[in-house]
Amino acid sequence: MQSLLKLSLLATVALISLSTSAGSDHNHNRSHHDEHNHMQKPHVHGVSQLELAIGNNQVEIQLASPANNIVGFEHTAKTEKDIQAVNQAKIRLSQTEALFRFIGTSCSPLSTQVNIQGLLDKHKHKESSHKEISAHYRFKCESTDQLTSIQFELISHFPNISEIQTQWISESNQGMAVLTKKNLQLNFGK
Repeated sequence: MQSLLKLSLLATVALISLSTSAGSDHNHNRSHHDEHNHMQKPHVHGVSQLELAIGNNQVEIQLASPANNIVGFEHTAKTEKDIQAVNQAKIRLSQTEALFRFIGTSCSPLSTQVNIQGLLDKHKHKESSHKEISAHYRFKCESTDQLTSIQFELISHFPNISEIQTQWISESNQGMAVLTKKNLQLNFGK
């Protein structure tokens, strides 16, 4: 487990350098708040961010998305319909078998954490118009050395997502890709 934590730290460093070198064309979308938080991704409707760390027979996936992509709105859920949409999204984001298909090896979920609190928390002092939903997934695999690709069905379940900007790192490789409705599979170049 310690080596996966080291790999995650290495992934974070590598992903920061990759995103910095990927160009500044997305940086113009940052809000004033983002200037104070350099780690936050730009908030663009239709675009979600996904980061993966692969190693030690485990896969960790971190998803960050504007709430609009997942539930169709970004305000705090006040009506029964809005609250139901948020709760349904949490259930769907927790159904890992429907969202991820591992190719080359078998992987089973170890943990799933979905954060929708920003849409339900009525005690916020300052209402933000840019609410995010995040999820963290951890899988145990038979052999990550055999993992050739992952099929992501997030766009199929959440049609407001038009693309998923993906960054990944393994013990031997790293890369970036943009997943769309026409390309839901992330290949690891093995």
